[in-house]
Amino acid sequence: MNRALNVTLLMSSSFLASIIGGMLFFLVPLIFSSEEGSMWLYGISFSALMLASLISSFVGGLLADSIGILIMVKLPALLSFFILLGIYLMLPLGIFWIAALLPLFGFVGGLSSPAMQTLISELMPRERMGRIFSLFNVIIALGELLGPLSVAMTSKGHEFRSSILLMAIMCLLAFLLRLRVEYVEGEKARRFSHTLRATASSLKDSNITNLLIFIALVGSAEALFSTYLVPYLYSVLRFELYTVTALYIMVKVIHITTQLPVGILIDKVGYLRILYLSSFISSLVAMALPLARSWLIPLILCVGAFSMMMNDPAVKVAIGTNSPKEVRSTIFGIANNLVVLSQSPIVIVGGFLWSIWPGSIYIISSLLFLFSLFILSIHKTARVEL
Repeated sequence: MNRALNVTLLMSSSFLASIIGGMLFFLVPLIFSSEEGSMWLYGISFSALMLASLISSFVGGLLADSIGILIMVKLPALLSFFILLGIYLMLPLGIFWIAALLPLFGFVGGLSSPAMQTLISELMPRERMGRIFSLFNVIIALGELLGPLSVAMTSKGHEFRSSILLMAIMCLLAFLLRLRVEYVEGEKARRFSHTLRATASSLKDSNITNLLIFIALVGSAEALFSTYLVPYLYSVLRFELYTVTALYIMVKVIHITTQLPVGILIDKVGYLRILYLSSFISSLVAMALPLARSWLIPLILCVGAFSMMMNDPAVKVAIGTNSPKEVRSTIFGIANNLVVLSQSPIVIVGGFLWSIWPGSIYIISSLLFLFSLFILSIHKTARVEL
Protein backbone atom coordinates (compact mmCIF):
# COMPACT_ATOMS: atom_id res chain seq x y z
CA MET A 1 0.00 0.00 0.00
CA ASN A 2 1.44 3.39 -0.98
CA ARG A 3 2.02 6.21 1.44
CA ALA A 4 -0.49 8.55 -0.16
CA LEU A 5 -3.32 6.06 0.43
CA ASN A 6 -2.20 5.54 4.02
CA VAL A 7 -2.30 9.29 4.65
CA THR A 8 -5.70 9.58 2.94
CA LEU A 9 -7.11 6.87 5.21
CA LEU A 10 -5.68 8.61 8.28
CA MET A 11 -7.08 11.97 7.16
CA SER A 12 -10.53 10.51 6.57
CA SER A 13 -10.60 8.82 9.98
CA SER A 14 -9.31 12.01 11.64
CA PHE A 15 -12.08 14.01 9.97
CA LEU A 16 -14.69 11.63 11.42
CA ALA A 17 -13.00 11.73 14.82
CA SER A 18 -12.99 15.55 14.82
CA ILE A 19 -16.72 15.62 14.02
CA ILE A 20 -17.25 13.28 16.97
CA GLY A 21 -15.18 15.59 19.17
CA GLY A 22 -17.14 18.64 18.02
CA MET A 23 -20.41 16.85 18.69
CA LEU A 24 -19.25 15.69 22.12
CA PHE A 25 -18.24 19.14 23.41
CA PHE A 26 -21.51 20.59 22.13
CA LEU A 27 -23.77 17.72 23.17
CA VAL A 28 -22.57 16.82 26.67
CA PRO A 29 -23.56 20.13 28.36
CA LEU A 30 -26.95 19.92 26.63
CA ILE A 31 -27.54 16.43 28.05
CA PHE A 32 -26.63 17.47 31.59
CA SER A 33 -28.54 20.76 31.45
CA SER A 34 -31.69 18.89 30.39
CA GLU A 35 -31.57 17.08 33.75
CA GLU A 36 -32.47 19.52 36.53
CA GLY A 37 -29.76 19.95 39.14
CA SER A 38 -27.12 17.98 37.19
CA MET A 39 -24.73 20.73 36.11
CA TRP A 40 -22.50 20.13 39.15
CA LEU A 41 -22.09 16.57 37.89
CA TYR A 42 -21.25 17.91 34.43
CA GLY A 43 -18.44 20.01 35.89
CA ILE A 44 -16.95 17.04 37.72
CA SER A 45 -17.34 14.68 34.75
CA PHE A 46 -15.92 17.16 32.22
CA SER A 47 -12.92 17.91 34.45
CA ALA A 48 -12.30 14.18 34.82
CA LEU A 49 -12.55 13.81 31.02
CA MET A 50 -9.90 16.50 30.45
CA LEU A 51 -7.62 15.01 33.12
CA ALA A 52 -8.01 11.53 31.61
CA SER A 53 -7.15 12.89 28.15
CA LEU A 54 -4.04 14.53 29.59
CA ILE A 55 -2.82 11.32 31.23
CA SER A 56 -3.61 9.14 28.24
CA SER A 57 -1.51 11.18 25.80
CA PHE A 58 1.72 10.27 27.62
CA VAL A 59 0.55 6.68 28.24
CA GLY A 60 -0.44 6.33 24.58
CA GLY A 61 2.98 7.52 23.45
CA LEU A 62 4.75 5.00 25.68
CA LEU A 63 2.50 2.19 24.48
CA ALA A 64 2.98 3.12 20.83
CA ASP A 65 6.77 2.99 21.21
CA SER A 66 6.52 -0.28 23.16
CA ILE A 67 3.86 -2.44 21.47
CA GLY A 68 3.59 -0.74 18.09
CA ILE A 69 2.32 2.42 16.46
CA LEU A 70 -0.33 0.71 14.34
CA ILE A 71 -1.93 -0.97 17.34
CA MET A 72 -2.26 2.35 19.14
CA VAL A 73 -3.70 4.02 16.04
CA LYS A 74 -6.41 1.38 15.57
CA LEU A 75 -7.31 -0.03 19.00
CA PRO A 76 -8.45 3.25 20.68
CA ALA A 77 -10.91 3.88 17.82
CA LEU A 78 -12.53 0.49 18.42
CA LEU A 79 -12.65 0.99 22.18
CA SER A 80 -14.17 4.45 21.69
CA PHE A 81 -16.93 2.89 19.58
CA PHE A 82 -17.87 0.51 22.39
CA ILE A 83 -17.85 3.34 24.95
CA LEU A 84 -20.13 5.50 22.76
CA LEU A 85 -22.38 2.49 22.27
CA GLY A 86 -22.47 2.10 26.06
CA ILE A 87 -23.41 5.77 26.46
CA TYR A 88 -26.21 5.29 23.92
CA LEU A 89 -27.57 2.28 25.80
CA MET A 90 -27.11 3.75 29.29
CA LEU A 91 -28.60 7.20 28.62
CA PRO A 92 -32.19 6.13 29.46
CA LEU A 93 -30.96 4.67 32.77
CA GLY A 94 -29.75 7.96 34.19
CA ILE A 95 -27.24 10.75 33.88
CA PHE A 96 -24.80 9.17 36.35
CA TRP A 97 -23.91 6.46 33.83
CA ILE A 98 -22.95 9.15 31.31
CA ALA A 99 -20.85 10.94 33.93
CA ALA A 100 -19.02 7.67 34.64
CA LEU A 101 -18.34 6.81 30.98
CA LEU A 102 -17.20 10.23 29.77
CA PRO A 103 -13.78 10.18 31.54
CA LEU A 104 -13.19 6.70 30.12
CA PHE A 105 -13.99 8.02 26.65
CA GLY A 106 -11.54 10.88 27.19
CA PHE A 107 -8.80 8.50 28.29
CA VAL A 108 -9.25 6.09 25.39
CA GLY A 109 -9.60 8.90 22.86
CA GLY A 110 -6.31 10.49 23.91
CA LEU A 111 -4.34 7.26 23.56
CA SER A 112 -4.08 7.41 19.77
CA SER A 113 -2.94 11.04 19.35
CA PRO A 114 0.85 10.50 19.75
CA ALA A 115 0.78 7.41 17.53
CA MET A 116 -1.16 9.29 14.83
CA GLN A 117 1.33 12.17 14.89
CA THR A 118 4.26 9.77 14.71
CA LEU A 119 2.74 7.77 11.86
CA ILE A 120 2.13 10.94 9.85
CA SER A 121 5.73 12.07 10.37
CA GLU A 122 7.08 8.68 9.26
CA LEU A 123 4.75 8.10 6.32
CA MET A 124 5.66 11.33 4.56
CA PRO A 125 9.10 12.49 3.38
CA ARG A 126 10.66 15.36 5.36
CA GLU A 127 10.15 17.87 2.53
CA ARG A 128 6.35 17.38 2.65
CA MET A 129 5.83 17.00 6.40
CA GLY A 130 4.87 20.62 7.03
CA ARG A 131 2.02 20.74 4.54
CA ILE A 132 0.68 17.35 5.69
CA PHE A 133 0.52 18.41 9.34
CA SER A 134 -1.11 21.68 8.26
CA LEU A 135 -3.65 19.83 6.13
CA PHE A 136 -4.52 17.60 9.09
CA ASN A 137 -5.12 20.73 11.19
CA VAL A 138 -7.51 22.08 8.54
CA ILE A 139 -9.43 18.80 8.39
CA ILE A 140 -9.73 18.62 12.18
CA ALA A 141 -10.90 22.25 12.42
CA LEU A 142 -13.55 21.69 9.75
CA GLY A 143 -14.74 18.54 11.48
CA GLU A 144 -15.06 20.35 14.81
CA LEU A 145 -17.17 23.04 13.10
CA LEU A 146 -19.49 20.38 11.65
CA GLY A 147 -19.96 18.73 15.06
CA PRO A 148 -22.54 21.16 16.53
CA LEU A 149 -24.38 21.23 13.19
CA SER A 150 -24.62 17.43 13.26
CA VAL A 151 -26.11 17.57 16.77
CA ALA A 152 -28.67 20.15 15.66
CA MET A 153 -29.70 18.01 12.68
CA THR A 154 -30.08 14.73 14.62
CA SER A 155 -31.55 15.92 17.93
CA LYS A 156 -35.20 16.56 18.68
CA GLY A 157 -36.02 18.63 21.74
CA HIS A 158 -34.31 16.98 24.71
CA GLU A 159 -33.84 13.66 22.88
CA PHE A 160 -30.15 13.21 22.09
CA ARG A 161 -29.80 9.45 21.60
CA SER A 162 -29.82 9.78 17.79
CA SER A 163 -26.80 12.08 17.98
CA ILE A 164 -24.93 9.62 20.21
CA LEU A 165 -25.77 6.76 17.83
CA LEU A 166 -24.43 8.81 14.93
CA MET A 167 -21.22 9.40 16.89
CA ALA A 168 -20.86 5.65 17.50
CA ILE A 169 -21.41 4.86 13.81
CA MET A 170 -18.81 7.45 12.75
CA CYS A 171 -16.38 6.04 15.32
CA LEU A 172 -16.82 2.56 13.86
CA LEU A 173 -16.24 3.93 10.36
CA ALA A 174 -13.07 5.65 11.59
CA PHE A 175 -11.86 2.33 13.01
CA LEU A 176 -12.57 0.54 9.72
CA LEU A 177 -10.61 3.17 7.82
CA ARG A 178 -7.67 2.86 10.21
CA LEU A 179 -7.86 -0.91 9.94
CA ARG A 180 -6.74 -0.60 6.31
CA VAL A 181 -3.68 1.48 7.17
CA GLU A 182 -0.42 -0.41 6.76
CA TYR A 183 2.84 0.75 8.24
CA VAL A 184 5.47 0.95 5.51
CA GLU A 185 8.33 0.00 7.85
CA GLY A 186 8.46 -2.98 10.14
CA GLU A 187 8.03 -2.58 13.89
CA LYS A 188 9.54 -4.49 16.77
CA ALA A 189 7.82 -4.73 20.11
CA ARG A 190 9.93 -3.49 23.02
CA ARG A 191 9.67 -3.80 26.75
CA PHE A 192 7.94 -0.96 28.51
CA SER A 193 11.00 -0.42 30.71
CA HIS A 194 13.19 -0.12 27.60
CA THR A 195 10.96 2.64 26.24
CA LEU A 196 11.12 4.52 29.55
CA ARG A 197 14.93 4.29 29.62
CA ALA A 198 15.17 5.37 25.97
CA THR A 199 12.86 8.31 26.67
CA ALA A 200 14.97 9.41 29.67
CA SER A 201 18.07 9.15 27.52
CA SER A 202 16.54 11.22 24.70
CA LEU A 203 15.58 13.96 27.16
CA LYS A 204 19.29 14.42 27.92
CA ASP A 205 19.62 15.78 24.38
CA SER A 206 19.56 19.56 24.82
CA ASN A 207 17.83 20.04 21.46
CA ILE A 208 14.88 17.88 22.56
CA THR A 209 14.73 19.39 26.05
CA ASN A 210 14.89 22.97 24.74
CA LEU A 211 12.20 22.21 22.20
CA LEU A 212 9.89 20.89 24.94
CA ILE A 213 10.58 23.97 27.11
CA PHE A 214 9.85 26.13 24.07
CA ILE A 215 6.52 24.31 23.59
CA ALA A 216 5.56 24.95 27.23
CA LEU A 217 6.45 28.65 27.04
CA VAL A 218 4.57 29.23 23.80
CA GLY A 219 1.60 27.25 25.13
CA SER A 220 1.51 29.51 28.19
CA ALA A 221 1.80 32.67 26.09
CA GLU A 222 -0.94 31.62 23.67
CA ALA A 223 -3.22 30.58 26.54
CA LEU A 224 -2.88 34.01 28.16
CA PHE A 225 -3.47 35.76 24.85
CA SER A 226 -6.53 33.78 23.73
CA THR A 227 -8.30 33.01 27.02
CA TYR A 228 -8.81 36.66 27.96
CA LEU A 229 -9.20 38.06 24.44
CA VAL A 230 -13.02 38.11 24.29
CA PRO A 231 -13.51 39.72 27.74
CA TYR A 232 -10.71 42.20 26.95
CA LEU A 233 -12.37 43.28 23.71
CA TYR A 234 -15.81 43.45 25.29
CA SER A 235 -15.18 44.80 28.79
CA VAL A 236 -11.97 46.83 28.45
CA LEU A 237 -12.06 48.14 24.88
CA ARG A 238 -15.87 48.40 25.01
CA PHE A 239 -16.46 46.81 21.62
CA GLU A 240 -20.04 45.93 20.76
CA LEU A 241 -20.95 42.26 21.06
CA TYR A 242 -21.45 41.86 17.30
CA THR A 243 -17.97 43.37 16.75
CA VAL A 244 -16.39 40.94 19.22
CA THR A 245 -18.19 38.06 17.53
CA ALA A 246 -17.03 39.19 14.08
CA LEU A 247 -13.42 39.48 15.27
CA TYR A 248 -13.59 36.04 16.91
CA ILE A 249 -14.91 34.45 13.69
CA MET A 250 -12.26 36.32 11.68
CA VAL A 251 -9.50 34.80 13.84
CA LYS A 252 -10.93 31.29 13.40
CA VAL A 253 -11.21 31.73 9.61
CA ILE A 254 -7.59 32.88 9.43
CA HIS A 255 -6.52 29.83 11.45
CA ILE A 256 -8.20 27.51 8.95
CA THR A 257 -7.47 29.24 5.62
CA THR A 258 -3.76 29.90 6.21
CA GLN A 259 -2.80 26.44 7.50
CA LEU A 260 -1.87 24.91 4.15
CA PRO A 261 0.16 27.91 2.85
CA VAL A 262 2.09 27.89 6.12
CA GLY A 263 2.72 24.15 5.78
CA ILE A 264 4.18 24.74 2.31
CA LEU A 265 6.29 27.56 3.73
CA ILE A 266 7.64 25.27 6.46
CA ASP A 267 8.70 22.76 3.81
CA LYS A 268 10.40 25.51 1.80
CA VAL A 269 12.30 27.49 4.45
CA GLY A 270 12.45 25.02 7.36
CA TYR A 271 10.59 24.64 10.63
CA LEU A 272 13.23 26.43 12.72
CA ARG A 273 12.89 29.73 10.87
CA ILE A 274 9.10 29.49 11.14
CA LEU A 275 9.31 28.91 14.91
CA TYR A 276 11.54 31.98 15.31
CA LEU A 277 9.27 34.06 13.09
CA SER A 278 6.11 32.89 14.86
CA SER A 279 7.34 33.73 18.37
CA PHE A 280 8.88 37.06 17.33
CA ILE A 281 5.77 38.36 15.56
CA SER A 282 3.49 36.98 18.30
CA SER A 283 5.56 38.84 20.90
CA LEU A 284 5.12 42.11 18.99
CA VAL A 285 1.39 41.51 18.59
CA ALA A 286 0.88 40.77 22.31
CA MET A 287 2.88 43.87 23.28
CA ALA A 288 0.95 46.08 20.83
CA LEU A 289 -2.55 44.95 21.79
CA PRO A 290 -2.92 46.87 25.10
CA LEU A 291 -1.21 49.96 23.64
CA ALA A 292 -2.96 50.23 20.28
CA ARG A 293 -5.90 52.39 19.30
CA SER A 294 -9.24 50.64 18.72
CA TRP A 295 -9.17 50.96 14.93
CA LEU A 296 -5.86 49.03 14.82
CA ILE A 297 -7.17 46.04 16.79
CA PRO A 298 -8.58 44.08 13.78
CA LEU A 299 -5.23 44.37 11.98
CA ILE A 300 -3.30 43.33 15.10
CA LEU A 301 -5.56 40.30 15.61
CA CYS A 302 -5.18 39.27 11.96
CA VAL A 303 -1.39 39.31 12.26
CA GLY A 304 -1.55 37.55 15.64
CA ALA A 305 -3.87 34.80 14.38
CA PHE A 306 -1.48 34.11 11.51
CA SER A 307 1.72 34.19 13.58
CA MET A 308 0.40 31.94 16.38
CA MET A 309 -1.10 29.50 13.92
CA MET A 310 2.34 28.96 12.33
CA ASN A 311 3.68 27.46 15.55
CA ASP A 312 1.65 24.23 15.72
CA PRO A 313 2.62 22.54 12.41
CA ALA A 314 6.23 23.74 12.77
CA VAL A 315 6.48 22.20 16.26
CA LYS A 316 5.13 18.87 14.99
CA VAL A 317 7.67 18.85 12.17
CA ALA A 318 10.42 19.70 14.68
CA ILE A 319 9.48 16.75 16.90
CA GLY A 320 9.13 14.42 13.93
CA THR A 321 12.55 15.49 12.67
CA ASN A 322 14.60 15.65 15.88
CA SER A 323 13.21 12.96 18.19
CA PRO A 324 14.67 9.43 18.07
CA LYS A 325 12.45 7.06 16.14
CA GLU A 326 12.18 4.51 18.95
CA VAL A 327 10.60 7.05 21.34
CA ARG A 328 9.01 9.49 18.88
CA SER A 329 5.45 8.74 19.98
CA THR A 330 6.42 9.26 23.63
CA ILE A 331 7.98 12.64 22.82
CA PHE A 332 4.80 13.63 20.98
CA GLY A 333 2.81 12.55 24.04
CA ILE A 334 5.02 14.59 26.38
CA ALA A 335 4.66 17.61 24.09
CA ASN A 336 0.86 17.26 24.07
CA ASN A 337 0.85 17.08 27.87
CA LEU A 338 3.13 20.10 28.23
CA VAL A 339 0.74 22.25 26.20
CA VAL A 340 -2.13 21.48 28.60
CA LEU A 341 -0.03 21.59 31.78
CA SER A 342 1.51 24.94 30.86
CA GLN A 343 -1.86 26.50 30.07
CA SER A 344 -3.72 25.65 33.27
CA PRO A 345 -1.60 27.56 35.85
CA ILE A 346 -0.91 30.57 33.61
CA VAL A 347 -4.63 31.12 33.02
CA ILE A 348 -5.09 31.30 36.80
CA VAL A 349 -2.25 33.82 36.99
CA GLY A 350 -4.01 35.77 34.26
CA GLY A 351 -7.04 36.16 36.49
CA PHE A 352 -4.92 37.91 39.14
CA LEU A 353 -3.21 40.06 36.50
CA TRP A 354 -6.64 41.13 35.23
CA SER A 355 -7.52 42.53 38.64
CA ILE A 356 -4.34 44.65 38.59
CA TRP A 357 -4.45 45.82 34.95
CA PRO A 358 -5.98 43.76 32.10
CA GLY A 359 -3.30 44.95 29.71
CA SER A 360 -0.61 43.33 31.87
CA ILE A 361 -1.86 39.94 30.65
CA TYR A 362 -0.62 40.75 27.17
CA ILE A 363 2.65 42.24 28.39
CA ILE A 364 3.41 38.96 30.19
CA SER A 365 2.32 37.00 27.12
CA SER A 366 4.74 39.03 25.00
CA LEU A 367 7.61 38.37 27.44
CA LEU A 368 6.88 34.63 27.36
CA PHE A 369 7.08 34.64 23.56
CA LEU A 370 10.41 36.48 23.77
CA PHE A 371 11.77 34.04 26.35
CA SER A 372 10.77 31.14 24.09
CA LEU A 373 13.01 32.66 21.39
CA PHE A 374 15.92 32.65 23.81
CA ILE A 375 15.31 28.99 24.73
CA LEU A 376 15.04 28.01 21.08
CA SER A 377 18.39 29.64 20.31
CA ILE A 378 20.23 27.53 22.92
CA HIS A 379 21.86 24.41 21.54
CA LYS A 380 24.95 22.47 22.53
CA THR A 381 24.99 20.10 19.57
CA ALA A 382 24.26 20.62 15.92
CA ARG A 383 20.59 20.71 15.01
CA VAL A 384 19.15 18.50 12.32
CA GLU A 385 17.99 21.64 10.54
CA LEU A 386 19.38 25.16 10.77
